[in-house]
Amino acid sequence: MQQTAGGRAHGSATVLVPGLLQTPAYAEAVFRAGRVLDDGGVQRHVEGRIARQKILWRDNPPILWSVIDEAALRKLVGGPEVMREQLCHLVEVARRPAVNIQVFPDRAGAHAAMVAPFTIFSFATEQYPALVYMETPTNPVYQDDQEEIEHYDVIYRQVVAEALPVEESVRYIAELADRIE
Repeated sequence: MQQTAGGRAHGSATVLVPGLLQTPAYAEAVFRAGRVLDDGGVQRHVEGRIARQKILWRDNPPILWSVIDEAALRKLVGGPEVMREQLCHLVEVARRPAVNIQVFPDRAGAHAAMVAPFTIFSFATEQYPALVYMETPTNPVYQDDQEEIEHYDVIYRQVVAEALPVEESVRYIAELADRIE
C-alpha cells in the first residue's frame, strides 16, 4: 500500500516492492519476469518507473505511506544481489521524512489487500479528491468512484493497523538485507 500527497499516496503490495520504491535492477527483473515485453519495452518501463520516483526526492515531496507484505521482501527477485540492493534502498528511502514504510508480517495471516495491490492518490484539490491506482501486467486500472475509494481506504487502514510499526519495519528490512547470501 502506498500514499502520496500532492498530495499523498498510500497502498499495499503483495508479492512485489511497490514501483515508487523499486531500484532499477529490481524493476528490470520484474518486467523481464512477465515475459511480455521485448528488451526495448523493458527498458522504457524501467526508465518510466525510475523517472516517477524523482517525486520523492524533490524539495516538497508528497507523503508516501507504503505497506509491503513480508513475502515481497523475502522473494529473491532478480537474485541475491538485486534483492540485497533493493532492501538497502528501502532502508535508505525510509529515512526521508515524507516516506513511511511498514511491513505486513507473515504471522498476521491473510489481509484484505492480498487480492490486488493498490495505491490511493489523494490530491489537494476539490476537483480531484482521490484516485485508486492498480497495476496490472498490461495496463493500469484507475478507479475514481468516491464510494469505491472509501472501500479501499478502509482496507488500507486495516492493513496499516496490523502491520509492524514503521521503525520496527525498517529494522526488519535491514536485517533481511544482512541475511541475504
